[in-house]
Amino acid sequence: MKAHEEYCQAILRERRGAAFVASPASGELSPFGYQVIEITGHSDMWGKYRDLLICKIEGIDPVYIPVKMDVVGCPLNFQMMKDQAPILRFGTHVSGAPLVQRSLRINNTSPFDIRLDWESYNILPQDNQLLDMLVFVGQPLPVIQDGQEVVPAFQEQDCYLCEEKPFIQVKLREHEGIRANRPFEVTPSQQVIPAKSHSSAKMSFYPFTENPSGEVCAAYAAAYMSLDPQLLEIPGRVRRSHEVELRPFRLDMTANIDPAILSLETEEDKGTEFITAASDLLNGDTPLVHRFVLGNTTETPLTMRFDVQAPFKILSAEPPQSAKSKKSQSPGSITIKPAKTLELKVGFFLSDELVLKVNDLTAGQEETGGVMLVTSDDGDRQLVFKQDLKVLFSNNTSQVIPLMASIAVPSLRLSQDVLDFGTCLVGQSVEMHVTLRNPSRSASAWVAKKDPRYPSISQDVFVVNPTEGFLEANSSFTSQTKTTLKVTFTAKHSVEYECVVIVSGQLKEEEQRLVLRGRGSYDQRHERLVNVTTDT
Repeated sequence: MKAHEEYCQAILRERRGAAFVASPASGELSPFGYQVIEITGHSDMWGKYRDLLICKIEGIDPVYIPVKMDVVGCPLNFQMMKDQAPILRFGTHVSGAPLVQRSLRINNTSPFDIRLDWESYNILPQDNQLLDMLVFVGQPLPVIQDGQEVVPAFQEQDCYLCEEKPFIQVKLREHEGIRANRPFEVTPSQQVIPAKSHSSAKMSFYPFTENPSGEVCAAYAAAYMSLDPQLLEIPGRVRRSHEVELRPFRLDMTANIDPAILSLETEEDKGTEFITAASDLLNGDTPLVHRFVLGNTTETPLTMRFDVQAPFKILSAEPPQSAKSKKSQSPGSITIKPAKTLELKVGFFLSDELVLKVNDLTAGQEETGGVMLVTSDDGDRQLVFKQDLKVLFSNNTSQVIPLMASIAVPSLRLSQDVLDFGTCLVGQSVEMHVTLRNPSRSASAWVAKKDPRYPSISQDVFVVNPTEGFLEANSSFTSQTKTTLKVTFTAKHSVEYECVVIVSGQLKEEEQRLVLRGRGSYDQRHERLVNVTTDT
């Protein structure tokens, strides 16, 4: 095998790209005999080759036999892929990870220098285009130096070798991909592979995708091959195509991009929603803590940090010892090994300031900061806070975990806004009842006070009992959500009395106003022999 290779190299030593060998090259032809001459073509360069086989026989004119040979294929190959289809697999990388580069050695087995112009094309699965129309103005693939196109000098003595081409060329070719320099790129974009030598090109992969489920990348790099104009044609001997007229040297490339994303497990039945009540401030039950388990489902360690805005706060984020990476990391960052988990504790901090927002909001309208007041027909009110827990990865990508907290705000309702005792005998006490209820899912500590703007004589004739209390949240049928207020009216003079009782809560519930009216009289006919208690 090696001897045959050395023999071919010797035949092609004149570096013309092809050679014909006649065997036998000479001999003696017997009377009425014949001789079989075997013509062998050798080539190390593409092209259409033409020659004449000259048979010289003593005593007669020479006989000329045309010999033709069309050579196709490419004299270039990759050092690592000589005996297989050229395909470069970058493997799986996390989106936003650093640039991945592979250096490939390209061998040129031809006797001529070959200039390569690299272009990369992405292969999309839903691409139904059939043809590409290429429009070239001037040289299709000019020589580039320092970012500028080099215009070759015109040499009149070489013009017979050149075929004049139109200034604007339009060509159609089969569509195989969409030209792009991401996520794959080849550098340098233009290079020369010396004759019977080699050079290197760098294949780069930029792993980035906005697809939350990841992406499978398929592409190919096409290198258009160009030759020196003097090598394109020797009249009557050889003709070679190049640039866009020739099928390019091709390298297929594949890669997978996994999103930098963590799996999320929450405590059973809790999810990412924090449910609390304003009455927890009275009990000191704050903050409300939820536990999340975040898992690294990728095949590479992930470094991240967490960010969340008030009223939420990260309480702890510590992976187990087996999940920690040994690599050094910046302060505040956490690294989780593949297939490992991290326990994250997030707290929701309830405060008086948050509860006070209820009086400044319009129901059903989301305000700045993701806060909104939600009301129901039965008087239940809830403050809803929405924030995003951001997982900021070291590769400049992020993952958003939506958090929501709902605060049940207490409400107070009176069964009647006005109590009218009518006309009563002076000095006789008359009692009426009114019901105070809490329709919300938050307990309420309430107090009843008389409006100080009314005269003291009007305040003294009305007595409310009890003047304070505690109503449980409306969470079940057995909850103590109602209480009865007993109002007693004792007229001191034959005049009209009016007073207002204001029922308010410690958690800034809406004030309820109860108007009390009554009139005193000395007329005995208004005497009530039986004190009838009226419930309203």
